Amino acid sequence: MRKLVLFCGGFAGACLFLCLAMPGAWVLPSAIAAGCAVVLCVFVRRRAVRAALLCVLGLLTGLLWTTAYGTLFLKPLASLSEERAAYTVRVLEQAERTQYGWRAAVLVPVGGRGFEGVLYWEDDPPSVPQPGDTIKCDATAHRTDAQDELYVRARGTMLTLRAGSVTVTPCARPSVRFFPARLSARLQALCAEIFPEDVRGLFLALLTGVRTGLSEADTVSLQQAGVYHAVAISGMHVSILVWMISGAIRSRRLKLFVCVPVLIVFTFMTGASPSTVRAGLMQALLIYAPLMRREYDAPTALAAALLLLLVQDPWCIASAGLQLSFCAVAGLVLFYSKTQRAMLASKAFQWMAKKPMGKAVANAVTSGVSCTLSATALTLPLAAYYFGYCSLIAPLSNLLILWAVTVMFAGGFAVCFLGMVWLPAAKICGGVLAWLARYVLGAARLLARPMYAAVLTDDPYWLTFSALLWLSLLGLLCIPALRRWYAAAALCGAFLLCAGLSCLSVRVPSFTCSVLDAGQGQCVTFRSGDFCAVIDCGGDRYTPKIGAYAARSLLQSGTRRVDALILTHYDRDHINGAAELMREVRVDTLYLPQMPDEDEAQASLLAAAEAYGTQVQMVRGDETLDFPGGSLHLYLPCGAASRDNNGVCILASAGEYDALIVGDLNHHGEQDWLRDGALPHAELLVAGHHGAESSTGWALLARVQPEAVVVSVGEDNPYGHPSEAALRRIAAVGASILRTDRCGTITIRGAK
Repeated sequence: MRKLVLFCGGFAGACLFLCLAMPGAWVLPSAIAAGCAVVLCVFVRRRAVRAALLCVLGLLTGLLWTTAYGTLFLKPLASLSEERAAYTVRVLEQAERTQYGWRAAVLVPVGGRGFEGVLYWEDDPPSVPQPGDTIKCDATAHRTDAQDELYVRARGTMLTLRAGSVTVTPCARPSVRFFPARLSARLQALCAEIFPEDVRGLFLALLTGVRTGLSEADTVSLQQAGVYHAVAISGMHVSILVWMISGAIRSRRLKLFVCVPVLIVFTFMTGASPSTVRAGLMQALLIYAPLMRREYDAPTALAAALLLLLVQDPWCIASAGLQLSFCAVAGLVLFYSKTQRAMLASKAFQWMAKKPMGKAVANAVTSGVSCTLSATALTLPLAAYYFGYCSLIAPLSNLLILWAVTVMFAGGFAVCFLGMVWLPAAKICGGVLAWLARYVLGAARLLARPMYAAVLTDDPYWLTFSALLWLSLLGLLCIPALRRWYAAAALCGAFLLCAGLSCLSVRVPSFTCSVLDAGQGQCVTFRSGDFCAVIDCGGDRYTPKIGAYAARSLLQSGTRRVDALILTHYDRDHINGAAELMREVRVDTLYLPQMPDEDEAQASLLAAAEAYGTQVQMVRGDETLDFPGGSLHLYLPCGAASRDNNGVCILASAGEYDALIVGDLNHHGEQDWLRDGALPHAELLVAGHHGAESSTGWALLARVQPEAVVVSVGEDNPYGHPSEAALRRIAAVGASILRTDRCGTITIRGAK
């Protein structure tokens, strides 16, 4: 009986329950109930009951610790005022420039204690702030609420600061604490000099954990091919690092004293993510177990790593990275060995082992497949929930790609350290390694391209198949005596049935209209068959990378080309992601409203279109874009675009279904439009100007008579959108009201 595993299971369950589901009012009664259960179990000595006792004890401890953490440790934040004040913060990671200004992870002193936070500011500093530098600024501070912003809170970010300008004081002699972060910044600079631009992002992800250099197209390809874990710093990379040190140092005792400091530096250099911390702790326990005259036990080591992470911050249990990492390792611990043994015992691999080099090939193949299947056994539901699809080609992808990633990781570090000594030689070696990186990216794109390489779980047929796949996989791994060919036959039958039903549904002409959650902005995607149009692509300053977000949503649905990108007008909240979208996916034609005079925003969009090979067509009057089974009608209600938000309106039609997008058209523009032309009824209306009082008037609603009205609006925006007057008008005509600030991305699907 592994006592620590049982205790940690209860502790983690309590943390997860409190973070995701349970209100604070239930903490005390639950703790009392758990304590009573412990007292009752003390008098029973059966083995099963003692195991239950440990779980309950862990649950009790987790409830109390999580509650105490929130009330005691975070108590100084309760007195934090959100009014503008002077702050002096310490930079933790190298600052980076975004499309909305600058961003830096900082340590903020509050109430005599330091809390991790993120500082945003607008003006360019004299030099890029480095780890250890001090920043002085007048900023507004916002406490990260765990319930409202669980993703950010799970990453350990307690505060968000926003400033206009900052004063940076470089650190003359940075402490040892900032050495890993400064080494990471140095490696990032070396990667920029050594590796070609097309593969630089992949090497940055492998060596430093910074994945912002990967394009959305490459990210989605790696995810759908089932090898994205290879570029996310995890146990594989830590194991390779230990193997490199073991190869370089012959002395066993010296090896033991070198590995752990290197692991500590590497963990903090790559951002100290839960997966990296977990891998580092388990490797350290594996290394020092012989010195302590203890036998290394993987389940106990895994439980110890999880317990240390949760004690440090109980809210990190909500991190997707932590959940995926620990579930993957748990699957490996439970199923890897017996799965590989079962595969090697099969007739095919026994025959292969008798051939020259056959045993090595058989071991390599069975190891790769067993590793993938074992890790997938417990991570498949999580991957389907977080990413929205299930990779079916992952076992083949891992066999073809992981060996190359291993060589790239080891070779990348060697080349970077060579670059510190002799940069020209490092560039030559980097050019050679770049071909291996191109192989990885090319193989991922090729493997992700087949129709059923990854199935989307938002399709009910493929959701059913994913559930059957998971249950069948668990059956194969958990029940060795199960007739495997029975399970394989059942799984193949389920796959063929789901594929057939999915194909039948695809044959029926259908359309999809999605209003993305763009904050106080607007981005609408319209897909019908092979045709795809994006109408507006902009967000507010608090919704970064809206273009990348739109690209990802299209790529995940299998759309890699946009036929038309139509911008209604030139307000920032409708266009600031357009250039990024053109960079991430192929856009055939960009439609822009013609301005009567020169416009700076228009000029920047024309330059971006030229850079990415996108054709440009100026909208000077009403026109129609036809596609199989439907059309897009482009209107200029006021006769010409103007700076008062009166631009292009779009009526997207697929069969008998119509969706009307009016941009920021106001009452005057609506009335001019209705006088000049006849608008049909539209089942869907995207409210004008984010639900402002001056838009979506009575006349337009009476003419269009929508069944549903979608309001693209940011939460707690400073404009008071949507206005109560606009909402009352929409409700009065009997239309359903859907809001992106409450519902997130809103998708309407239907048959033509």
